[in-house]
Amino acid sequence: MRGRSRRSRTARPTRCPTCNTRSQRVDPDALLIDITTVGAGAVAEAGQLPWAVSIPLFQHFSPDPSVPPAVTPVPFGIAPEPGLAAMNASRGEVGLAPLAGPEEIWRGPLHLCYTAPPFELELDFPPSFRFVGAGVWEPPAQPPDWLGQLEAPLVLVSVSSEMQCDAALIEIALEAFRDEDVVVAASTAAHDPARFDVPANAHVARWLPHGHLLAKATCTICHGGMGMTQKTLAAGVPACVVPFGRDQFAVGARVAAVGAGTCVSPDGLDAERLRNAVHEAIGMRAGARLIADAFSAAGGSAAAADALESQLVHPARHAEVTAR
Repeated sequence: MRGRSRRSRTARPTRCPTCNTRSQRVDPDALLIDITTVGAGAVAEAGQLPWAVSIPLFQHFSPDPSVPPAVTPVPFGIAPEPGLAAMNASRGEVGLAPLAGPEEIWRGPLHLCYTAPPFELELDFPPSFRFVGAGVWEPPAQPPDWLGQLEAPLVLVSVSSEMQCDAALIEIALEAFRDEDVVVAASTAAHDPARFDVPANAHVARWLPHGHLLAKATCTICHGGMGMTQKTLAAGVPACVVPFGRDQFAVGARVAAVGAGTCVSPDGLDAERLRNAVHEAIGMRAGARLIADAFSAAGGSAAAADALESQLVHPARHAEVTAR
């Protein structure tokens, strides 16, 4: 972690009992568990290794799906059923006692939250929570050739990497800015780039190096995924969010609430509405900059590594402490 020395580990080849493929067996010093992998979380809690939970999403949910979280916020909760049953089933398989209620899931030693107030609601979070700012890592990539030749403001369009009905967002964005003095760059992700009618002032590809583009973007149009939205704001770029499902509506509402961009309903979305919302968002760069500063102050990946390493006890030090 962070270039610090670690004791040597020997990887041993093994075979997966399900697919019979060879893999490397590892012997880790610690475990970092995504919050959605409840089985792995149960194994971690039942084991002897230091462990922590990674949380990329908002954690304020309503107890009743028909009640908006803004009306009846219940921090740190999950849907009692079937969520609680799923977690208890995994816990039972490894000999852990069942959770009596959804709030007990937050008993873990460390929760690394990849966001930070004021983008996250400023609530009384459990002491195990550590806000580290946005997760902005992406694979190394060269910027596209056209990026160095920009002669107009850049509008970045990005949709979910999970298949959902958000192709219309790209189609409407291309139409909305077809005759505008801007350059549109759209990453289609789960959608085939060949399906779109691309105007002369646009570049469309399945994947684009967002980091390079955000350094020059004037606004991002996106679906409200936590990753893309926070990456945009971490760059100090305002966002125009058009949510389509899951937590995206809460993310879009939060962008608007903190003055870092706009949120537009997908119902009845057309080129004029989107164009107006983007122009409004462009004027909100100061709000996006405030969120970028908050993310930076949270420490980022270095803070996450430090927090996780705080759960480790070096073998020599552990022996020294035990002997006292």
